[in-house]
Amino acid sequence: MRMLPLLVVFALLAAVIGYALAEPARHVVHDAPTPRAS
Repeated sequence: MRMLPLLVVFALLAAVIGYALAEPARHVVHDAPTPRAS
């Protein structure tokens, strides 16, 4: 059970990195004149 906090921290870090990478991409897709932007 010593790995559990490490997994929690890793999952949280992955979520933060994923959000940081997805946010600019979402703005680019939103600014692009494409009907599939959603």
